[in-house]
Amino acid sequence: MLTKVKGSVWDSADNNLAVNVKDYGAVGDGVTDDTAAIQSAIDSGARMVLFPSGIYSVSSTLTLSSSIIIQSDGAKIVSSISTGSPAISITASSVNIYGLEIQGIGNSSYIAANDLIKVSGTNNSPAAPTYVSDVIIRDCYLHGCGDSGIYGIYVSDSKFNNNRIRNVGRSGIKLLSPLRCSASDNNILNVAPGDGGGDAYGIYFSKMSTPFIEDPEPQNCACNNNVVANVPSWVGLDTHGGRNMTFSGNSIKDCKMGITFTKADDGAGTEIAAVQNSVIVGNTMIGTNELPGIVVTGLQSDGLYALNNTITGNSIYNYGDPANSNSGAINIDAAKVTSITGNSIIYPGACGVSIGAYTYSTTITGNSIKDPWSNTVTAPRYVRFGGNDANGAVNGNSFFRENTAYATYVGVRGVELNNTNTEIAAGINFNQATEKYVIASSGVFVGSPIVQSGTGSGTASTSSSFLDIPVTFPEAFTTIPNVTVSTDQTSGENNATNTVHVLNLTATSFTARISTASKAVFNNAHNFNIYWQASGY
Repeated sequence: MLTKVKGSVWDSADNNLAVNVKDYGAVGDGVTDDTAAIQSAIDSGARMVLFPSGIYSVSSTLTLSSSIIIQSDGAKIVSSISTGSPAISITASSVNIYGLEIQGIGNSSYIAANDLIKVSGTNNSPAAPTYVSDVIIRDCYLHGCGDSGIYGIYVSDSKFNNNRIRNVGRSGIKLLSPLRCSASDNNILNVAPGDGGGDAYGIYFSKMSTPFIEDPEPQNCACNNNVVANVPSWVGLDTHGGRNMTFSGNSIKDCKMGITFTKADDGAGTEIAAVQNSVIVGNTMIGTNELPGIVVTGLQSDGLYALNNTITGNSIYNYGDPANSNSGAINIDAAKVTSITGNSIIYPGACGVSIGAYTYSTTITGNSIKDPWSNTVTAPRYVRFGGNDANGAVNGNSFFRENTAYATYVGVRGVELNNTNTEIAAGINFNQATEKYVIASSGVFVGSPIVQSGTGSGTASTSSSFLDIPVTFPEAFTTIPNVTVSTDQTSGENNATNTVHVLNLTATSFTARISTASKAVFNNAHNFNIYWQASGY
């Protein structure tokens, strides 16, 4: 049995505050297997275990089963575990790990459960789980494993912050059924190849596919100020289900999708959890135009709606699939009370914001969207309502059409309705789209219309009883607008003319017909001005 080396500064019988792993026989030369020595130090009963600088080789899982602090001073653990087991397993509350580097076998292939640090409470199925709490993993460098850098399940009131995580197979950080946890200020790079289905995540909150009682959904968690880059097969940040979740201030680059709020199931084929009362705020995403940057979705067929979520102040570049007319930088489906405000969206593929079926009380306000594009979809949209049963408002947005050489089709439609049972309040938007407001198949625009106005002039023929003055609207309407016209004569002429009619009204033009009061011919070549106003969508 390994024992503590005599003569250590911590050798006093009445001092169990801290021990040094080298006092228990660890060598730290990168060659000697230090597993047993380190485990002996951990099991010593000391409150703190110190790792001085060195490379410590381990061949099996180190288990932390009681409250303890692991403090590294430039130490590195190299794990040769190649199976579905973690390098470190934490099964107790009040465990802290600071500044430790852990290197696994690499991520050339996905190996389920080959994690670097696992934190786990107890599954008490069919009863509720027992949680571990007050775990802190901070300032660590975790790299090279087949599954997750950090995996937590049934963990509460814990912090996984300010870590560097590199080259992991499926997840940088994965938290299942977490309560009041934080995964913030981490830097995560290269999550690949993903599992057999290609799923991979920078940071991932979810629940096991079992009923709520034994596996609650994530609640009251924060995912803030992380940097996530190069998750080529799937998502930068994600929560499957969740209530009161905050995703704020993160930077995401080169991930197939940016942030997803999606649903979780019960293991029997029924989706039972969608994200509620959560926010996506102040994030920056730079993509590769493959899939949406932000997704919020429920599943209407299971009566499950994402509810009361906010997407605000995000900067989204190059997200959305330009070959898919339903794809956008932001995609919403089966959701109620979604606020999309103050976002900046640049070069989205096919759509800036794409709203699917069964979306109610969606508010799209104050966003700036520049140059939705496609080389195959002939009418890229700034905002699209593309599924049945939806209502909401689109107001105070700016739709810029600037770089028309960016693709074959750029910024063609401003707001498009392409669904039944849909009413959208279209307010005043700065709209440079070629077609401002379009009802592609069905739906109704309600609320504040677009208003255009102008003037025209002409000279009456003395042999005619009327004068036609053609007018083309500066910007085409989507539907037939309402038009009012008034007329007068140019200064100095005195023929009274009191009838004017609107003829041949279309979404692009009309004719103003001026007639004499008696419909007799004009007796002079009078000059007339008209003043018109058109309102519609």
